[in-house]
Amino acid sequence: MKRIFASLAALGLAGALLISGCGINAKENLIKVSQGEGIELGYGNFVARLMQAQYDASYRSYYGDRYWTTDMSGKGKTLEQQVKETVADSLKQQYVARQHAADFNISISEEESKKIGEAADKFLAANSEEAVRQLGAERDYVVRFFEDQYYYYHVEQALEGQADTTVSDEEANQKKFSYVKFAFQSTDSSTGKTSQVTEEQKAELMKQAKTLSTSADFDTTAKQMKQTVQTANYGKSDVGDKSYKLPQAVLTALEGMEVGKVSDVVTVDNDGYYVLRLDSLSDADATAAKKKTLENKKKTEHAEEVFKQWENEDGMTLNEAAWSKVKFNSLFQTKGQKLKNQSGTNSGSKGTSS
Repeated sequence: MKRIFASLAALGLAGALLISGCGINAKENLIKVSQGEGIELGYGNFVARLMQAQYDASYRSYYGDRYWTTDMSGKGKTLEQQVKETVADSLKQQYVARQHAADFNISISEEESKKIGEAADKFLAANSEEAVRQLGAERDYVVRFFEDQYYYYHVEQALEGQADTTVSDEEANQKKFSYVKFAFQSTDSSTGKTSQVTEEQKAELMKQAKTLSTSADFDTTAKQMKQTVQTANYGKSDVGDKSYKLPQAVLTALEGMEVGKVSDVVTVDNDGYYVLRLDSLSDADATAAKKKTLENKKKTEHAEEVFKQWENEDGMTLNEAAWSKVKFNSLFQTKGQKLKNQSGTNSGSKGTSS
């Protein structure tokens, strides 16, 4: 999230479609700290609207003008609420990063300061007056934003360099397996729509799965059935991890298997039947890649822990009442961006100004 704005200096906003809105007091305290001025609402509003503009540039053409009030993730929160939570967390981290930059001998040189000023001027020049107004993009805010990105990046790098990145062989080890999935969903090749298979079809799938599970030649039998044999890896950290790409029932079955053996049929409700073959107890390439991933994860987690510690030490609190005044109720459009109208067809730049 913190580096998503890297290309925003050249975003090129043509304007904003005003739906509704209310004024905000730019000087109102948004994030309070035990000592110091904290972060004012005007700056927080600018950063939030800048993030909104990035989303609008990428997604408004596909989802139309109402996607900010939609629960896109299924977690019971609108996209606006989720993005604002992320922005608030980032503002806190960037604030403490700036406060602690000197601890790591991090500063902005005269030359770098000049480049930041030029980037700010380029941003303001690249966007229409209306878009700049809707962003609340005062030059001081734009400069501060780029400075915050600089401090955050370099402090984060310093913290990651302090992390203990030790990863044991057992922790990194990745087993390799092959599998065939007999899915409970079918896709219409002409329309792309998916539907659940019938009970009769499901019975036929079980018959095929049992045949494969007892076959002497896993690959040949799957080919004869016109089923695709897929391969994957997993390790200790994947067991119990709900974000793993395959159901945990698959990993549970694999844990008790020997290399070269084929599993019984594994049934996953509302998903499909799986037949598995364990190919290797250690895949060298996958293990090396996993080790690197875990090392990077330890770096990120260490930096996050320190940022959170600093936030707690500063007594940082979010002024929810002030933050609620920041609303994504005017939508941004990039120059030349085609939009969907309410009937779902593409429209031009109606409702925007340049």
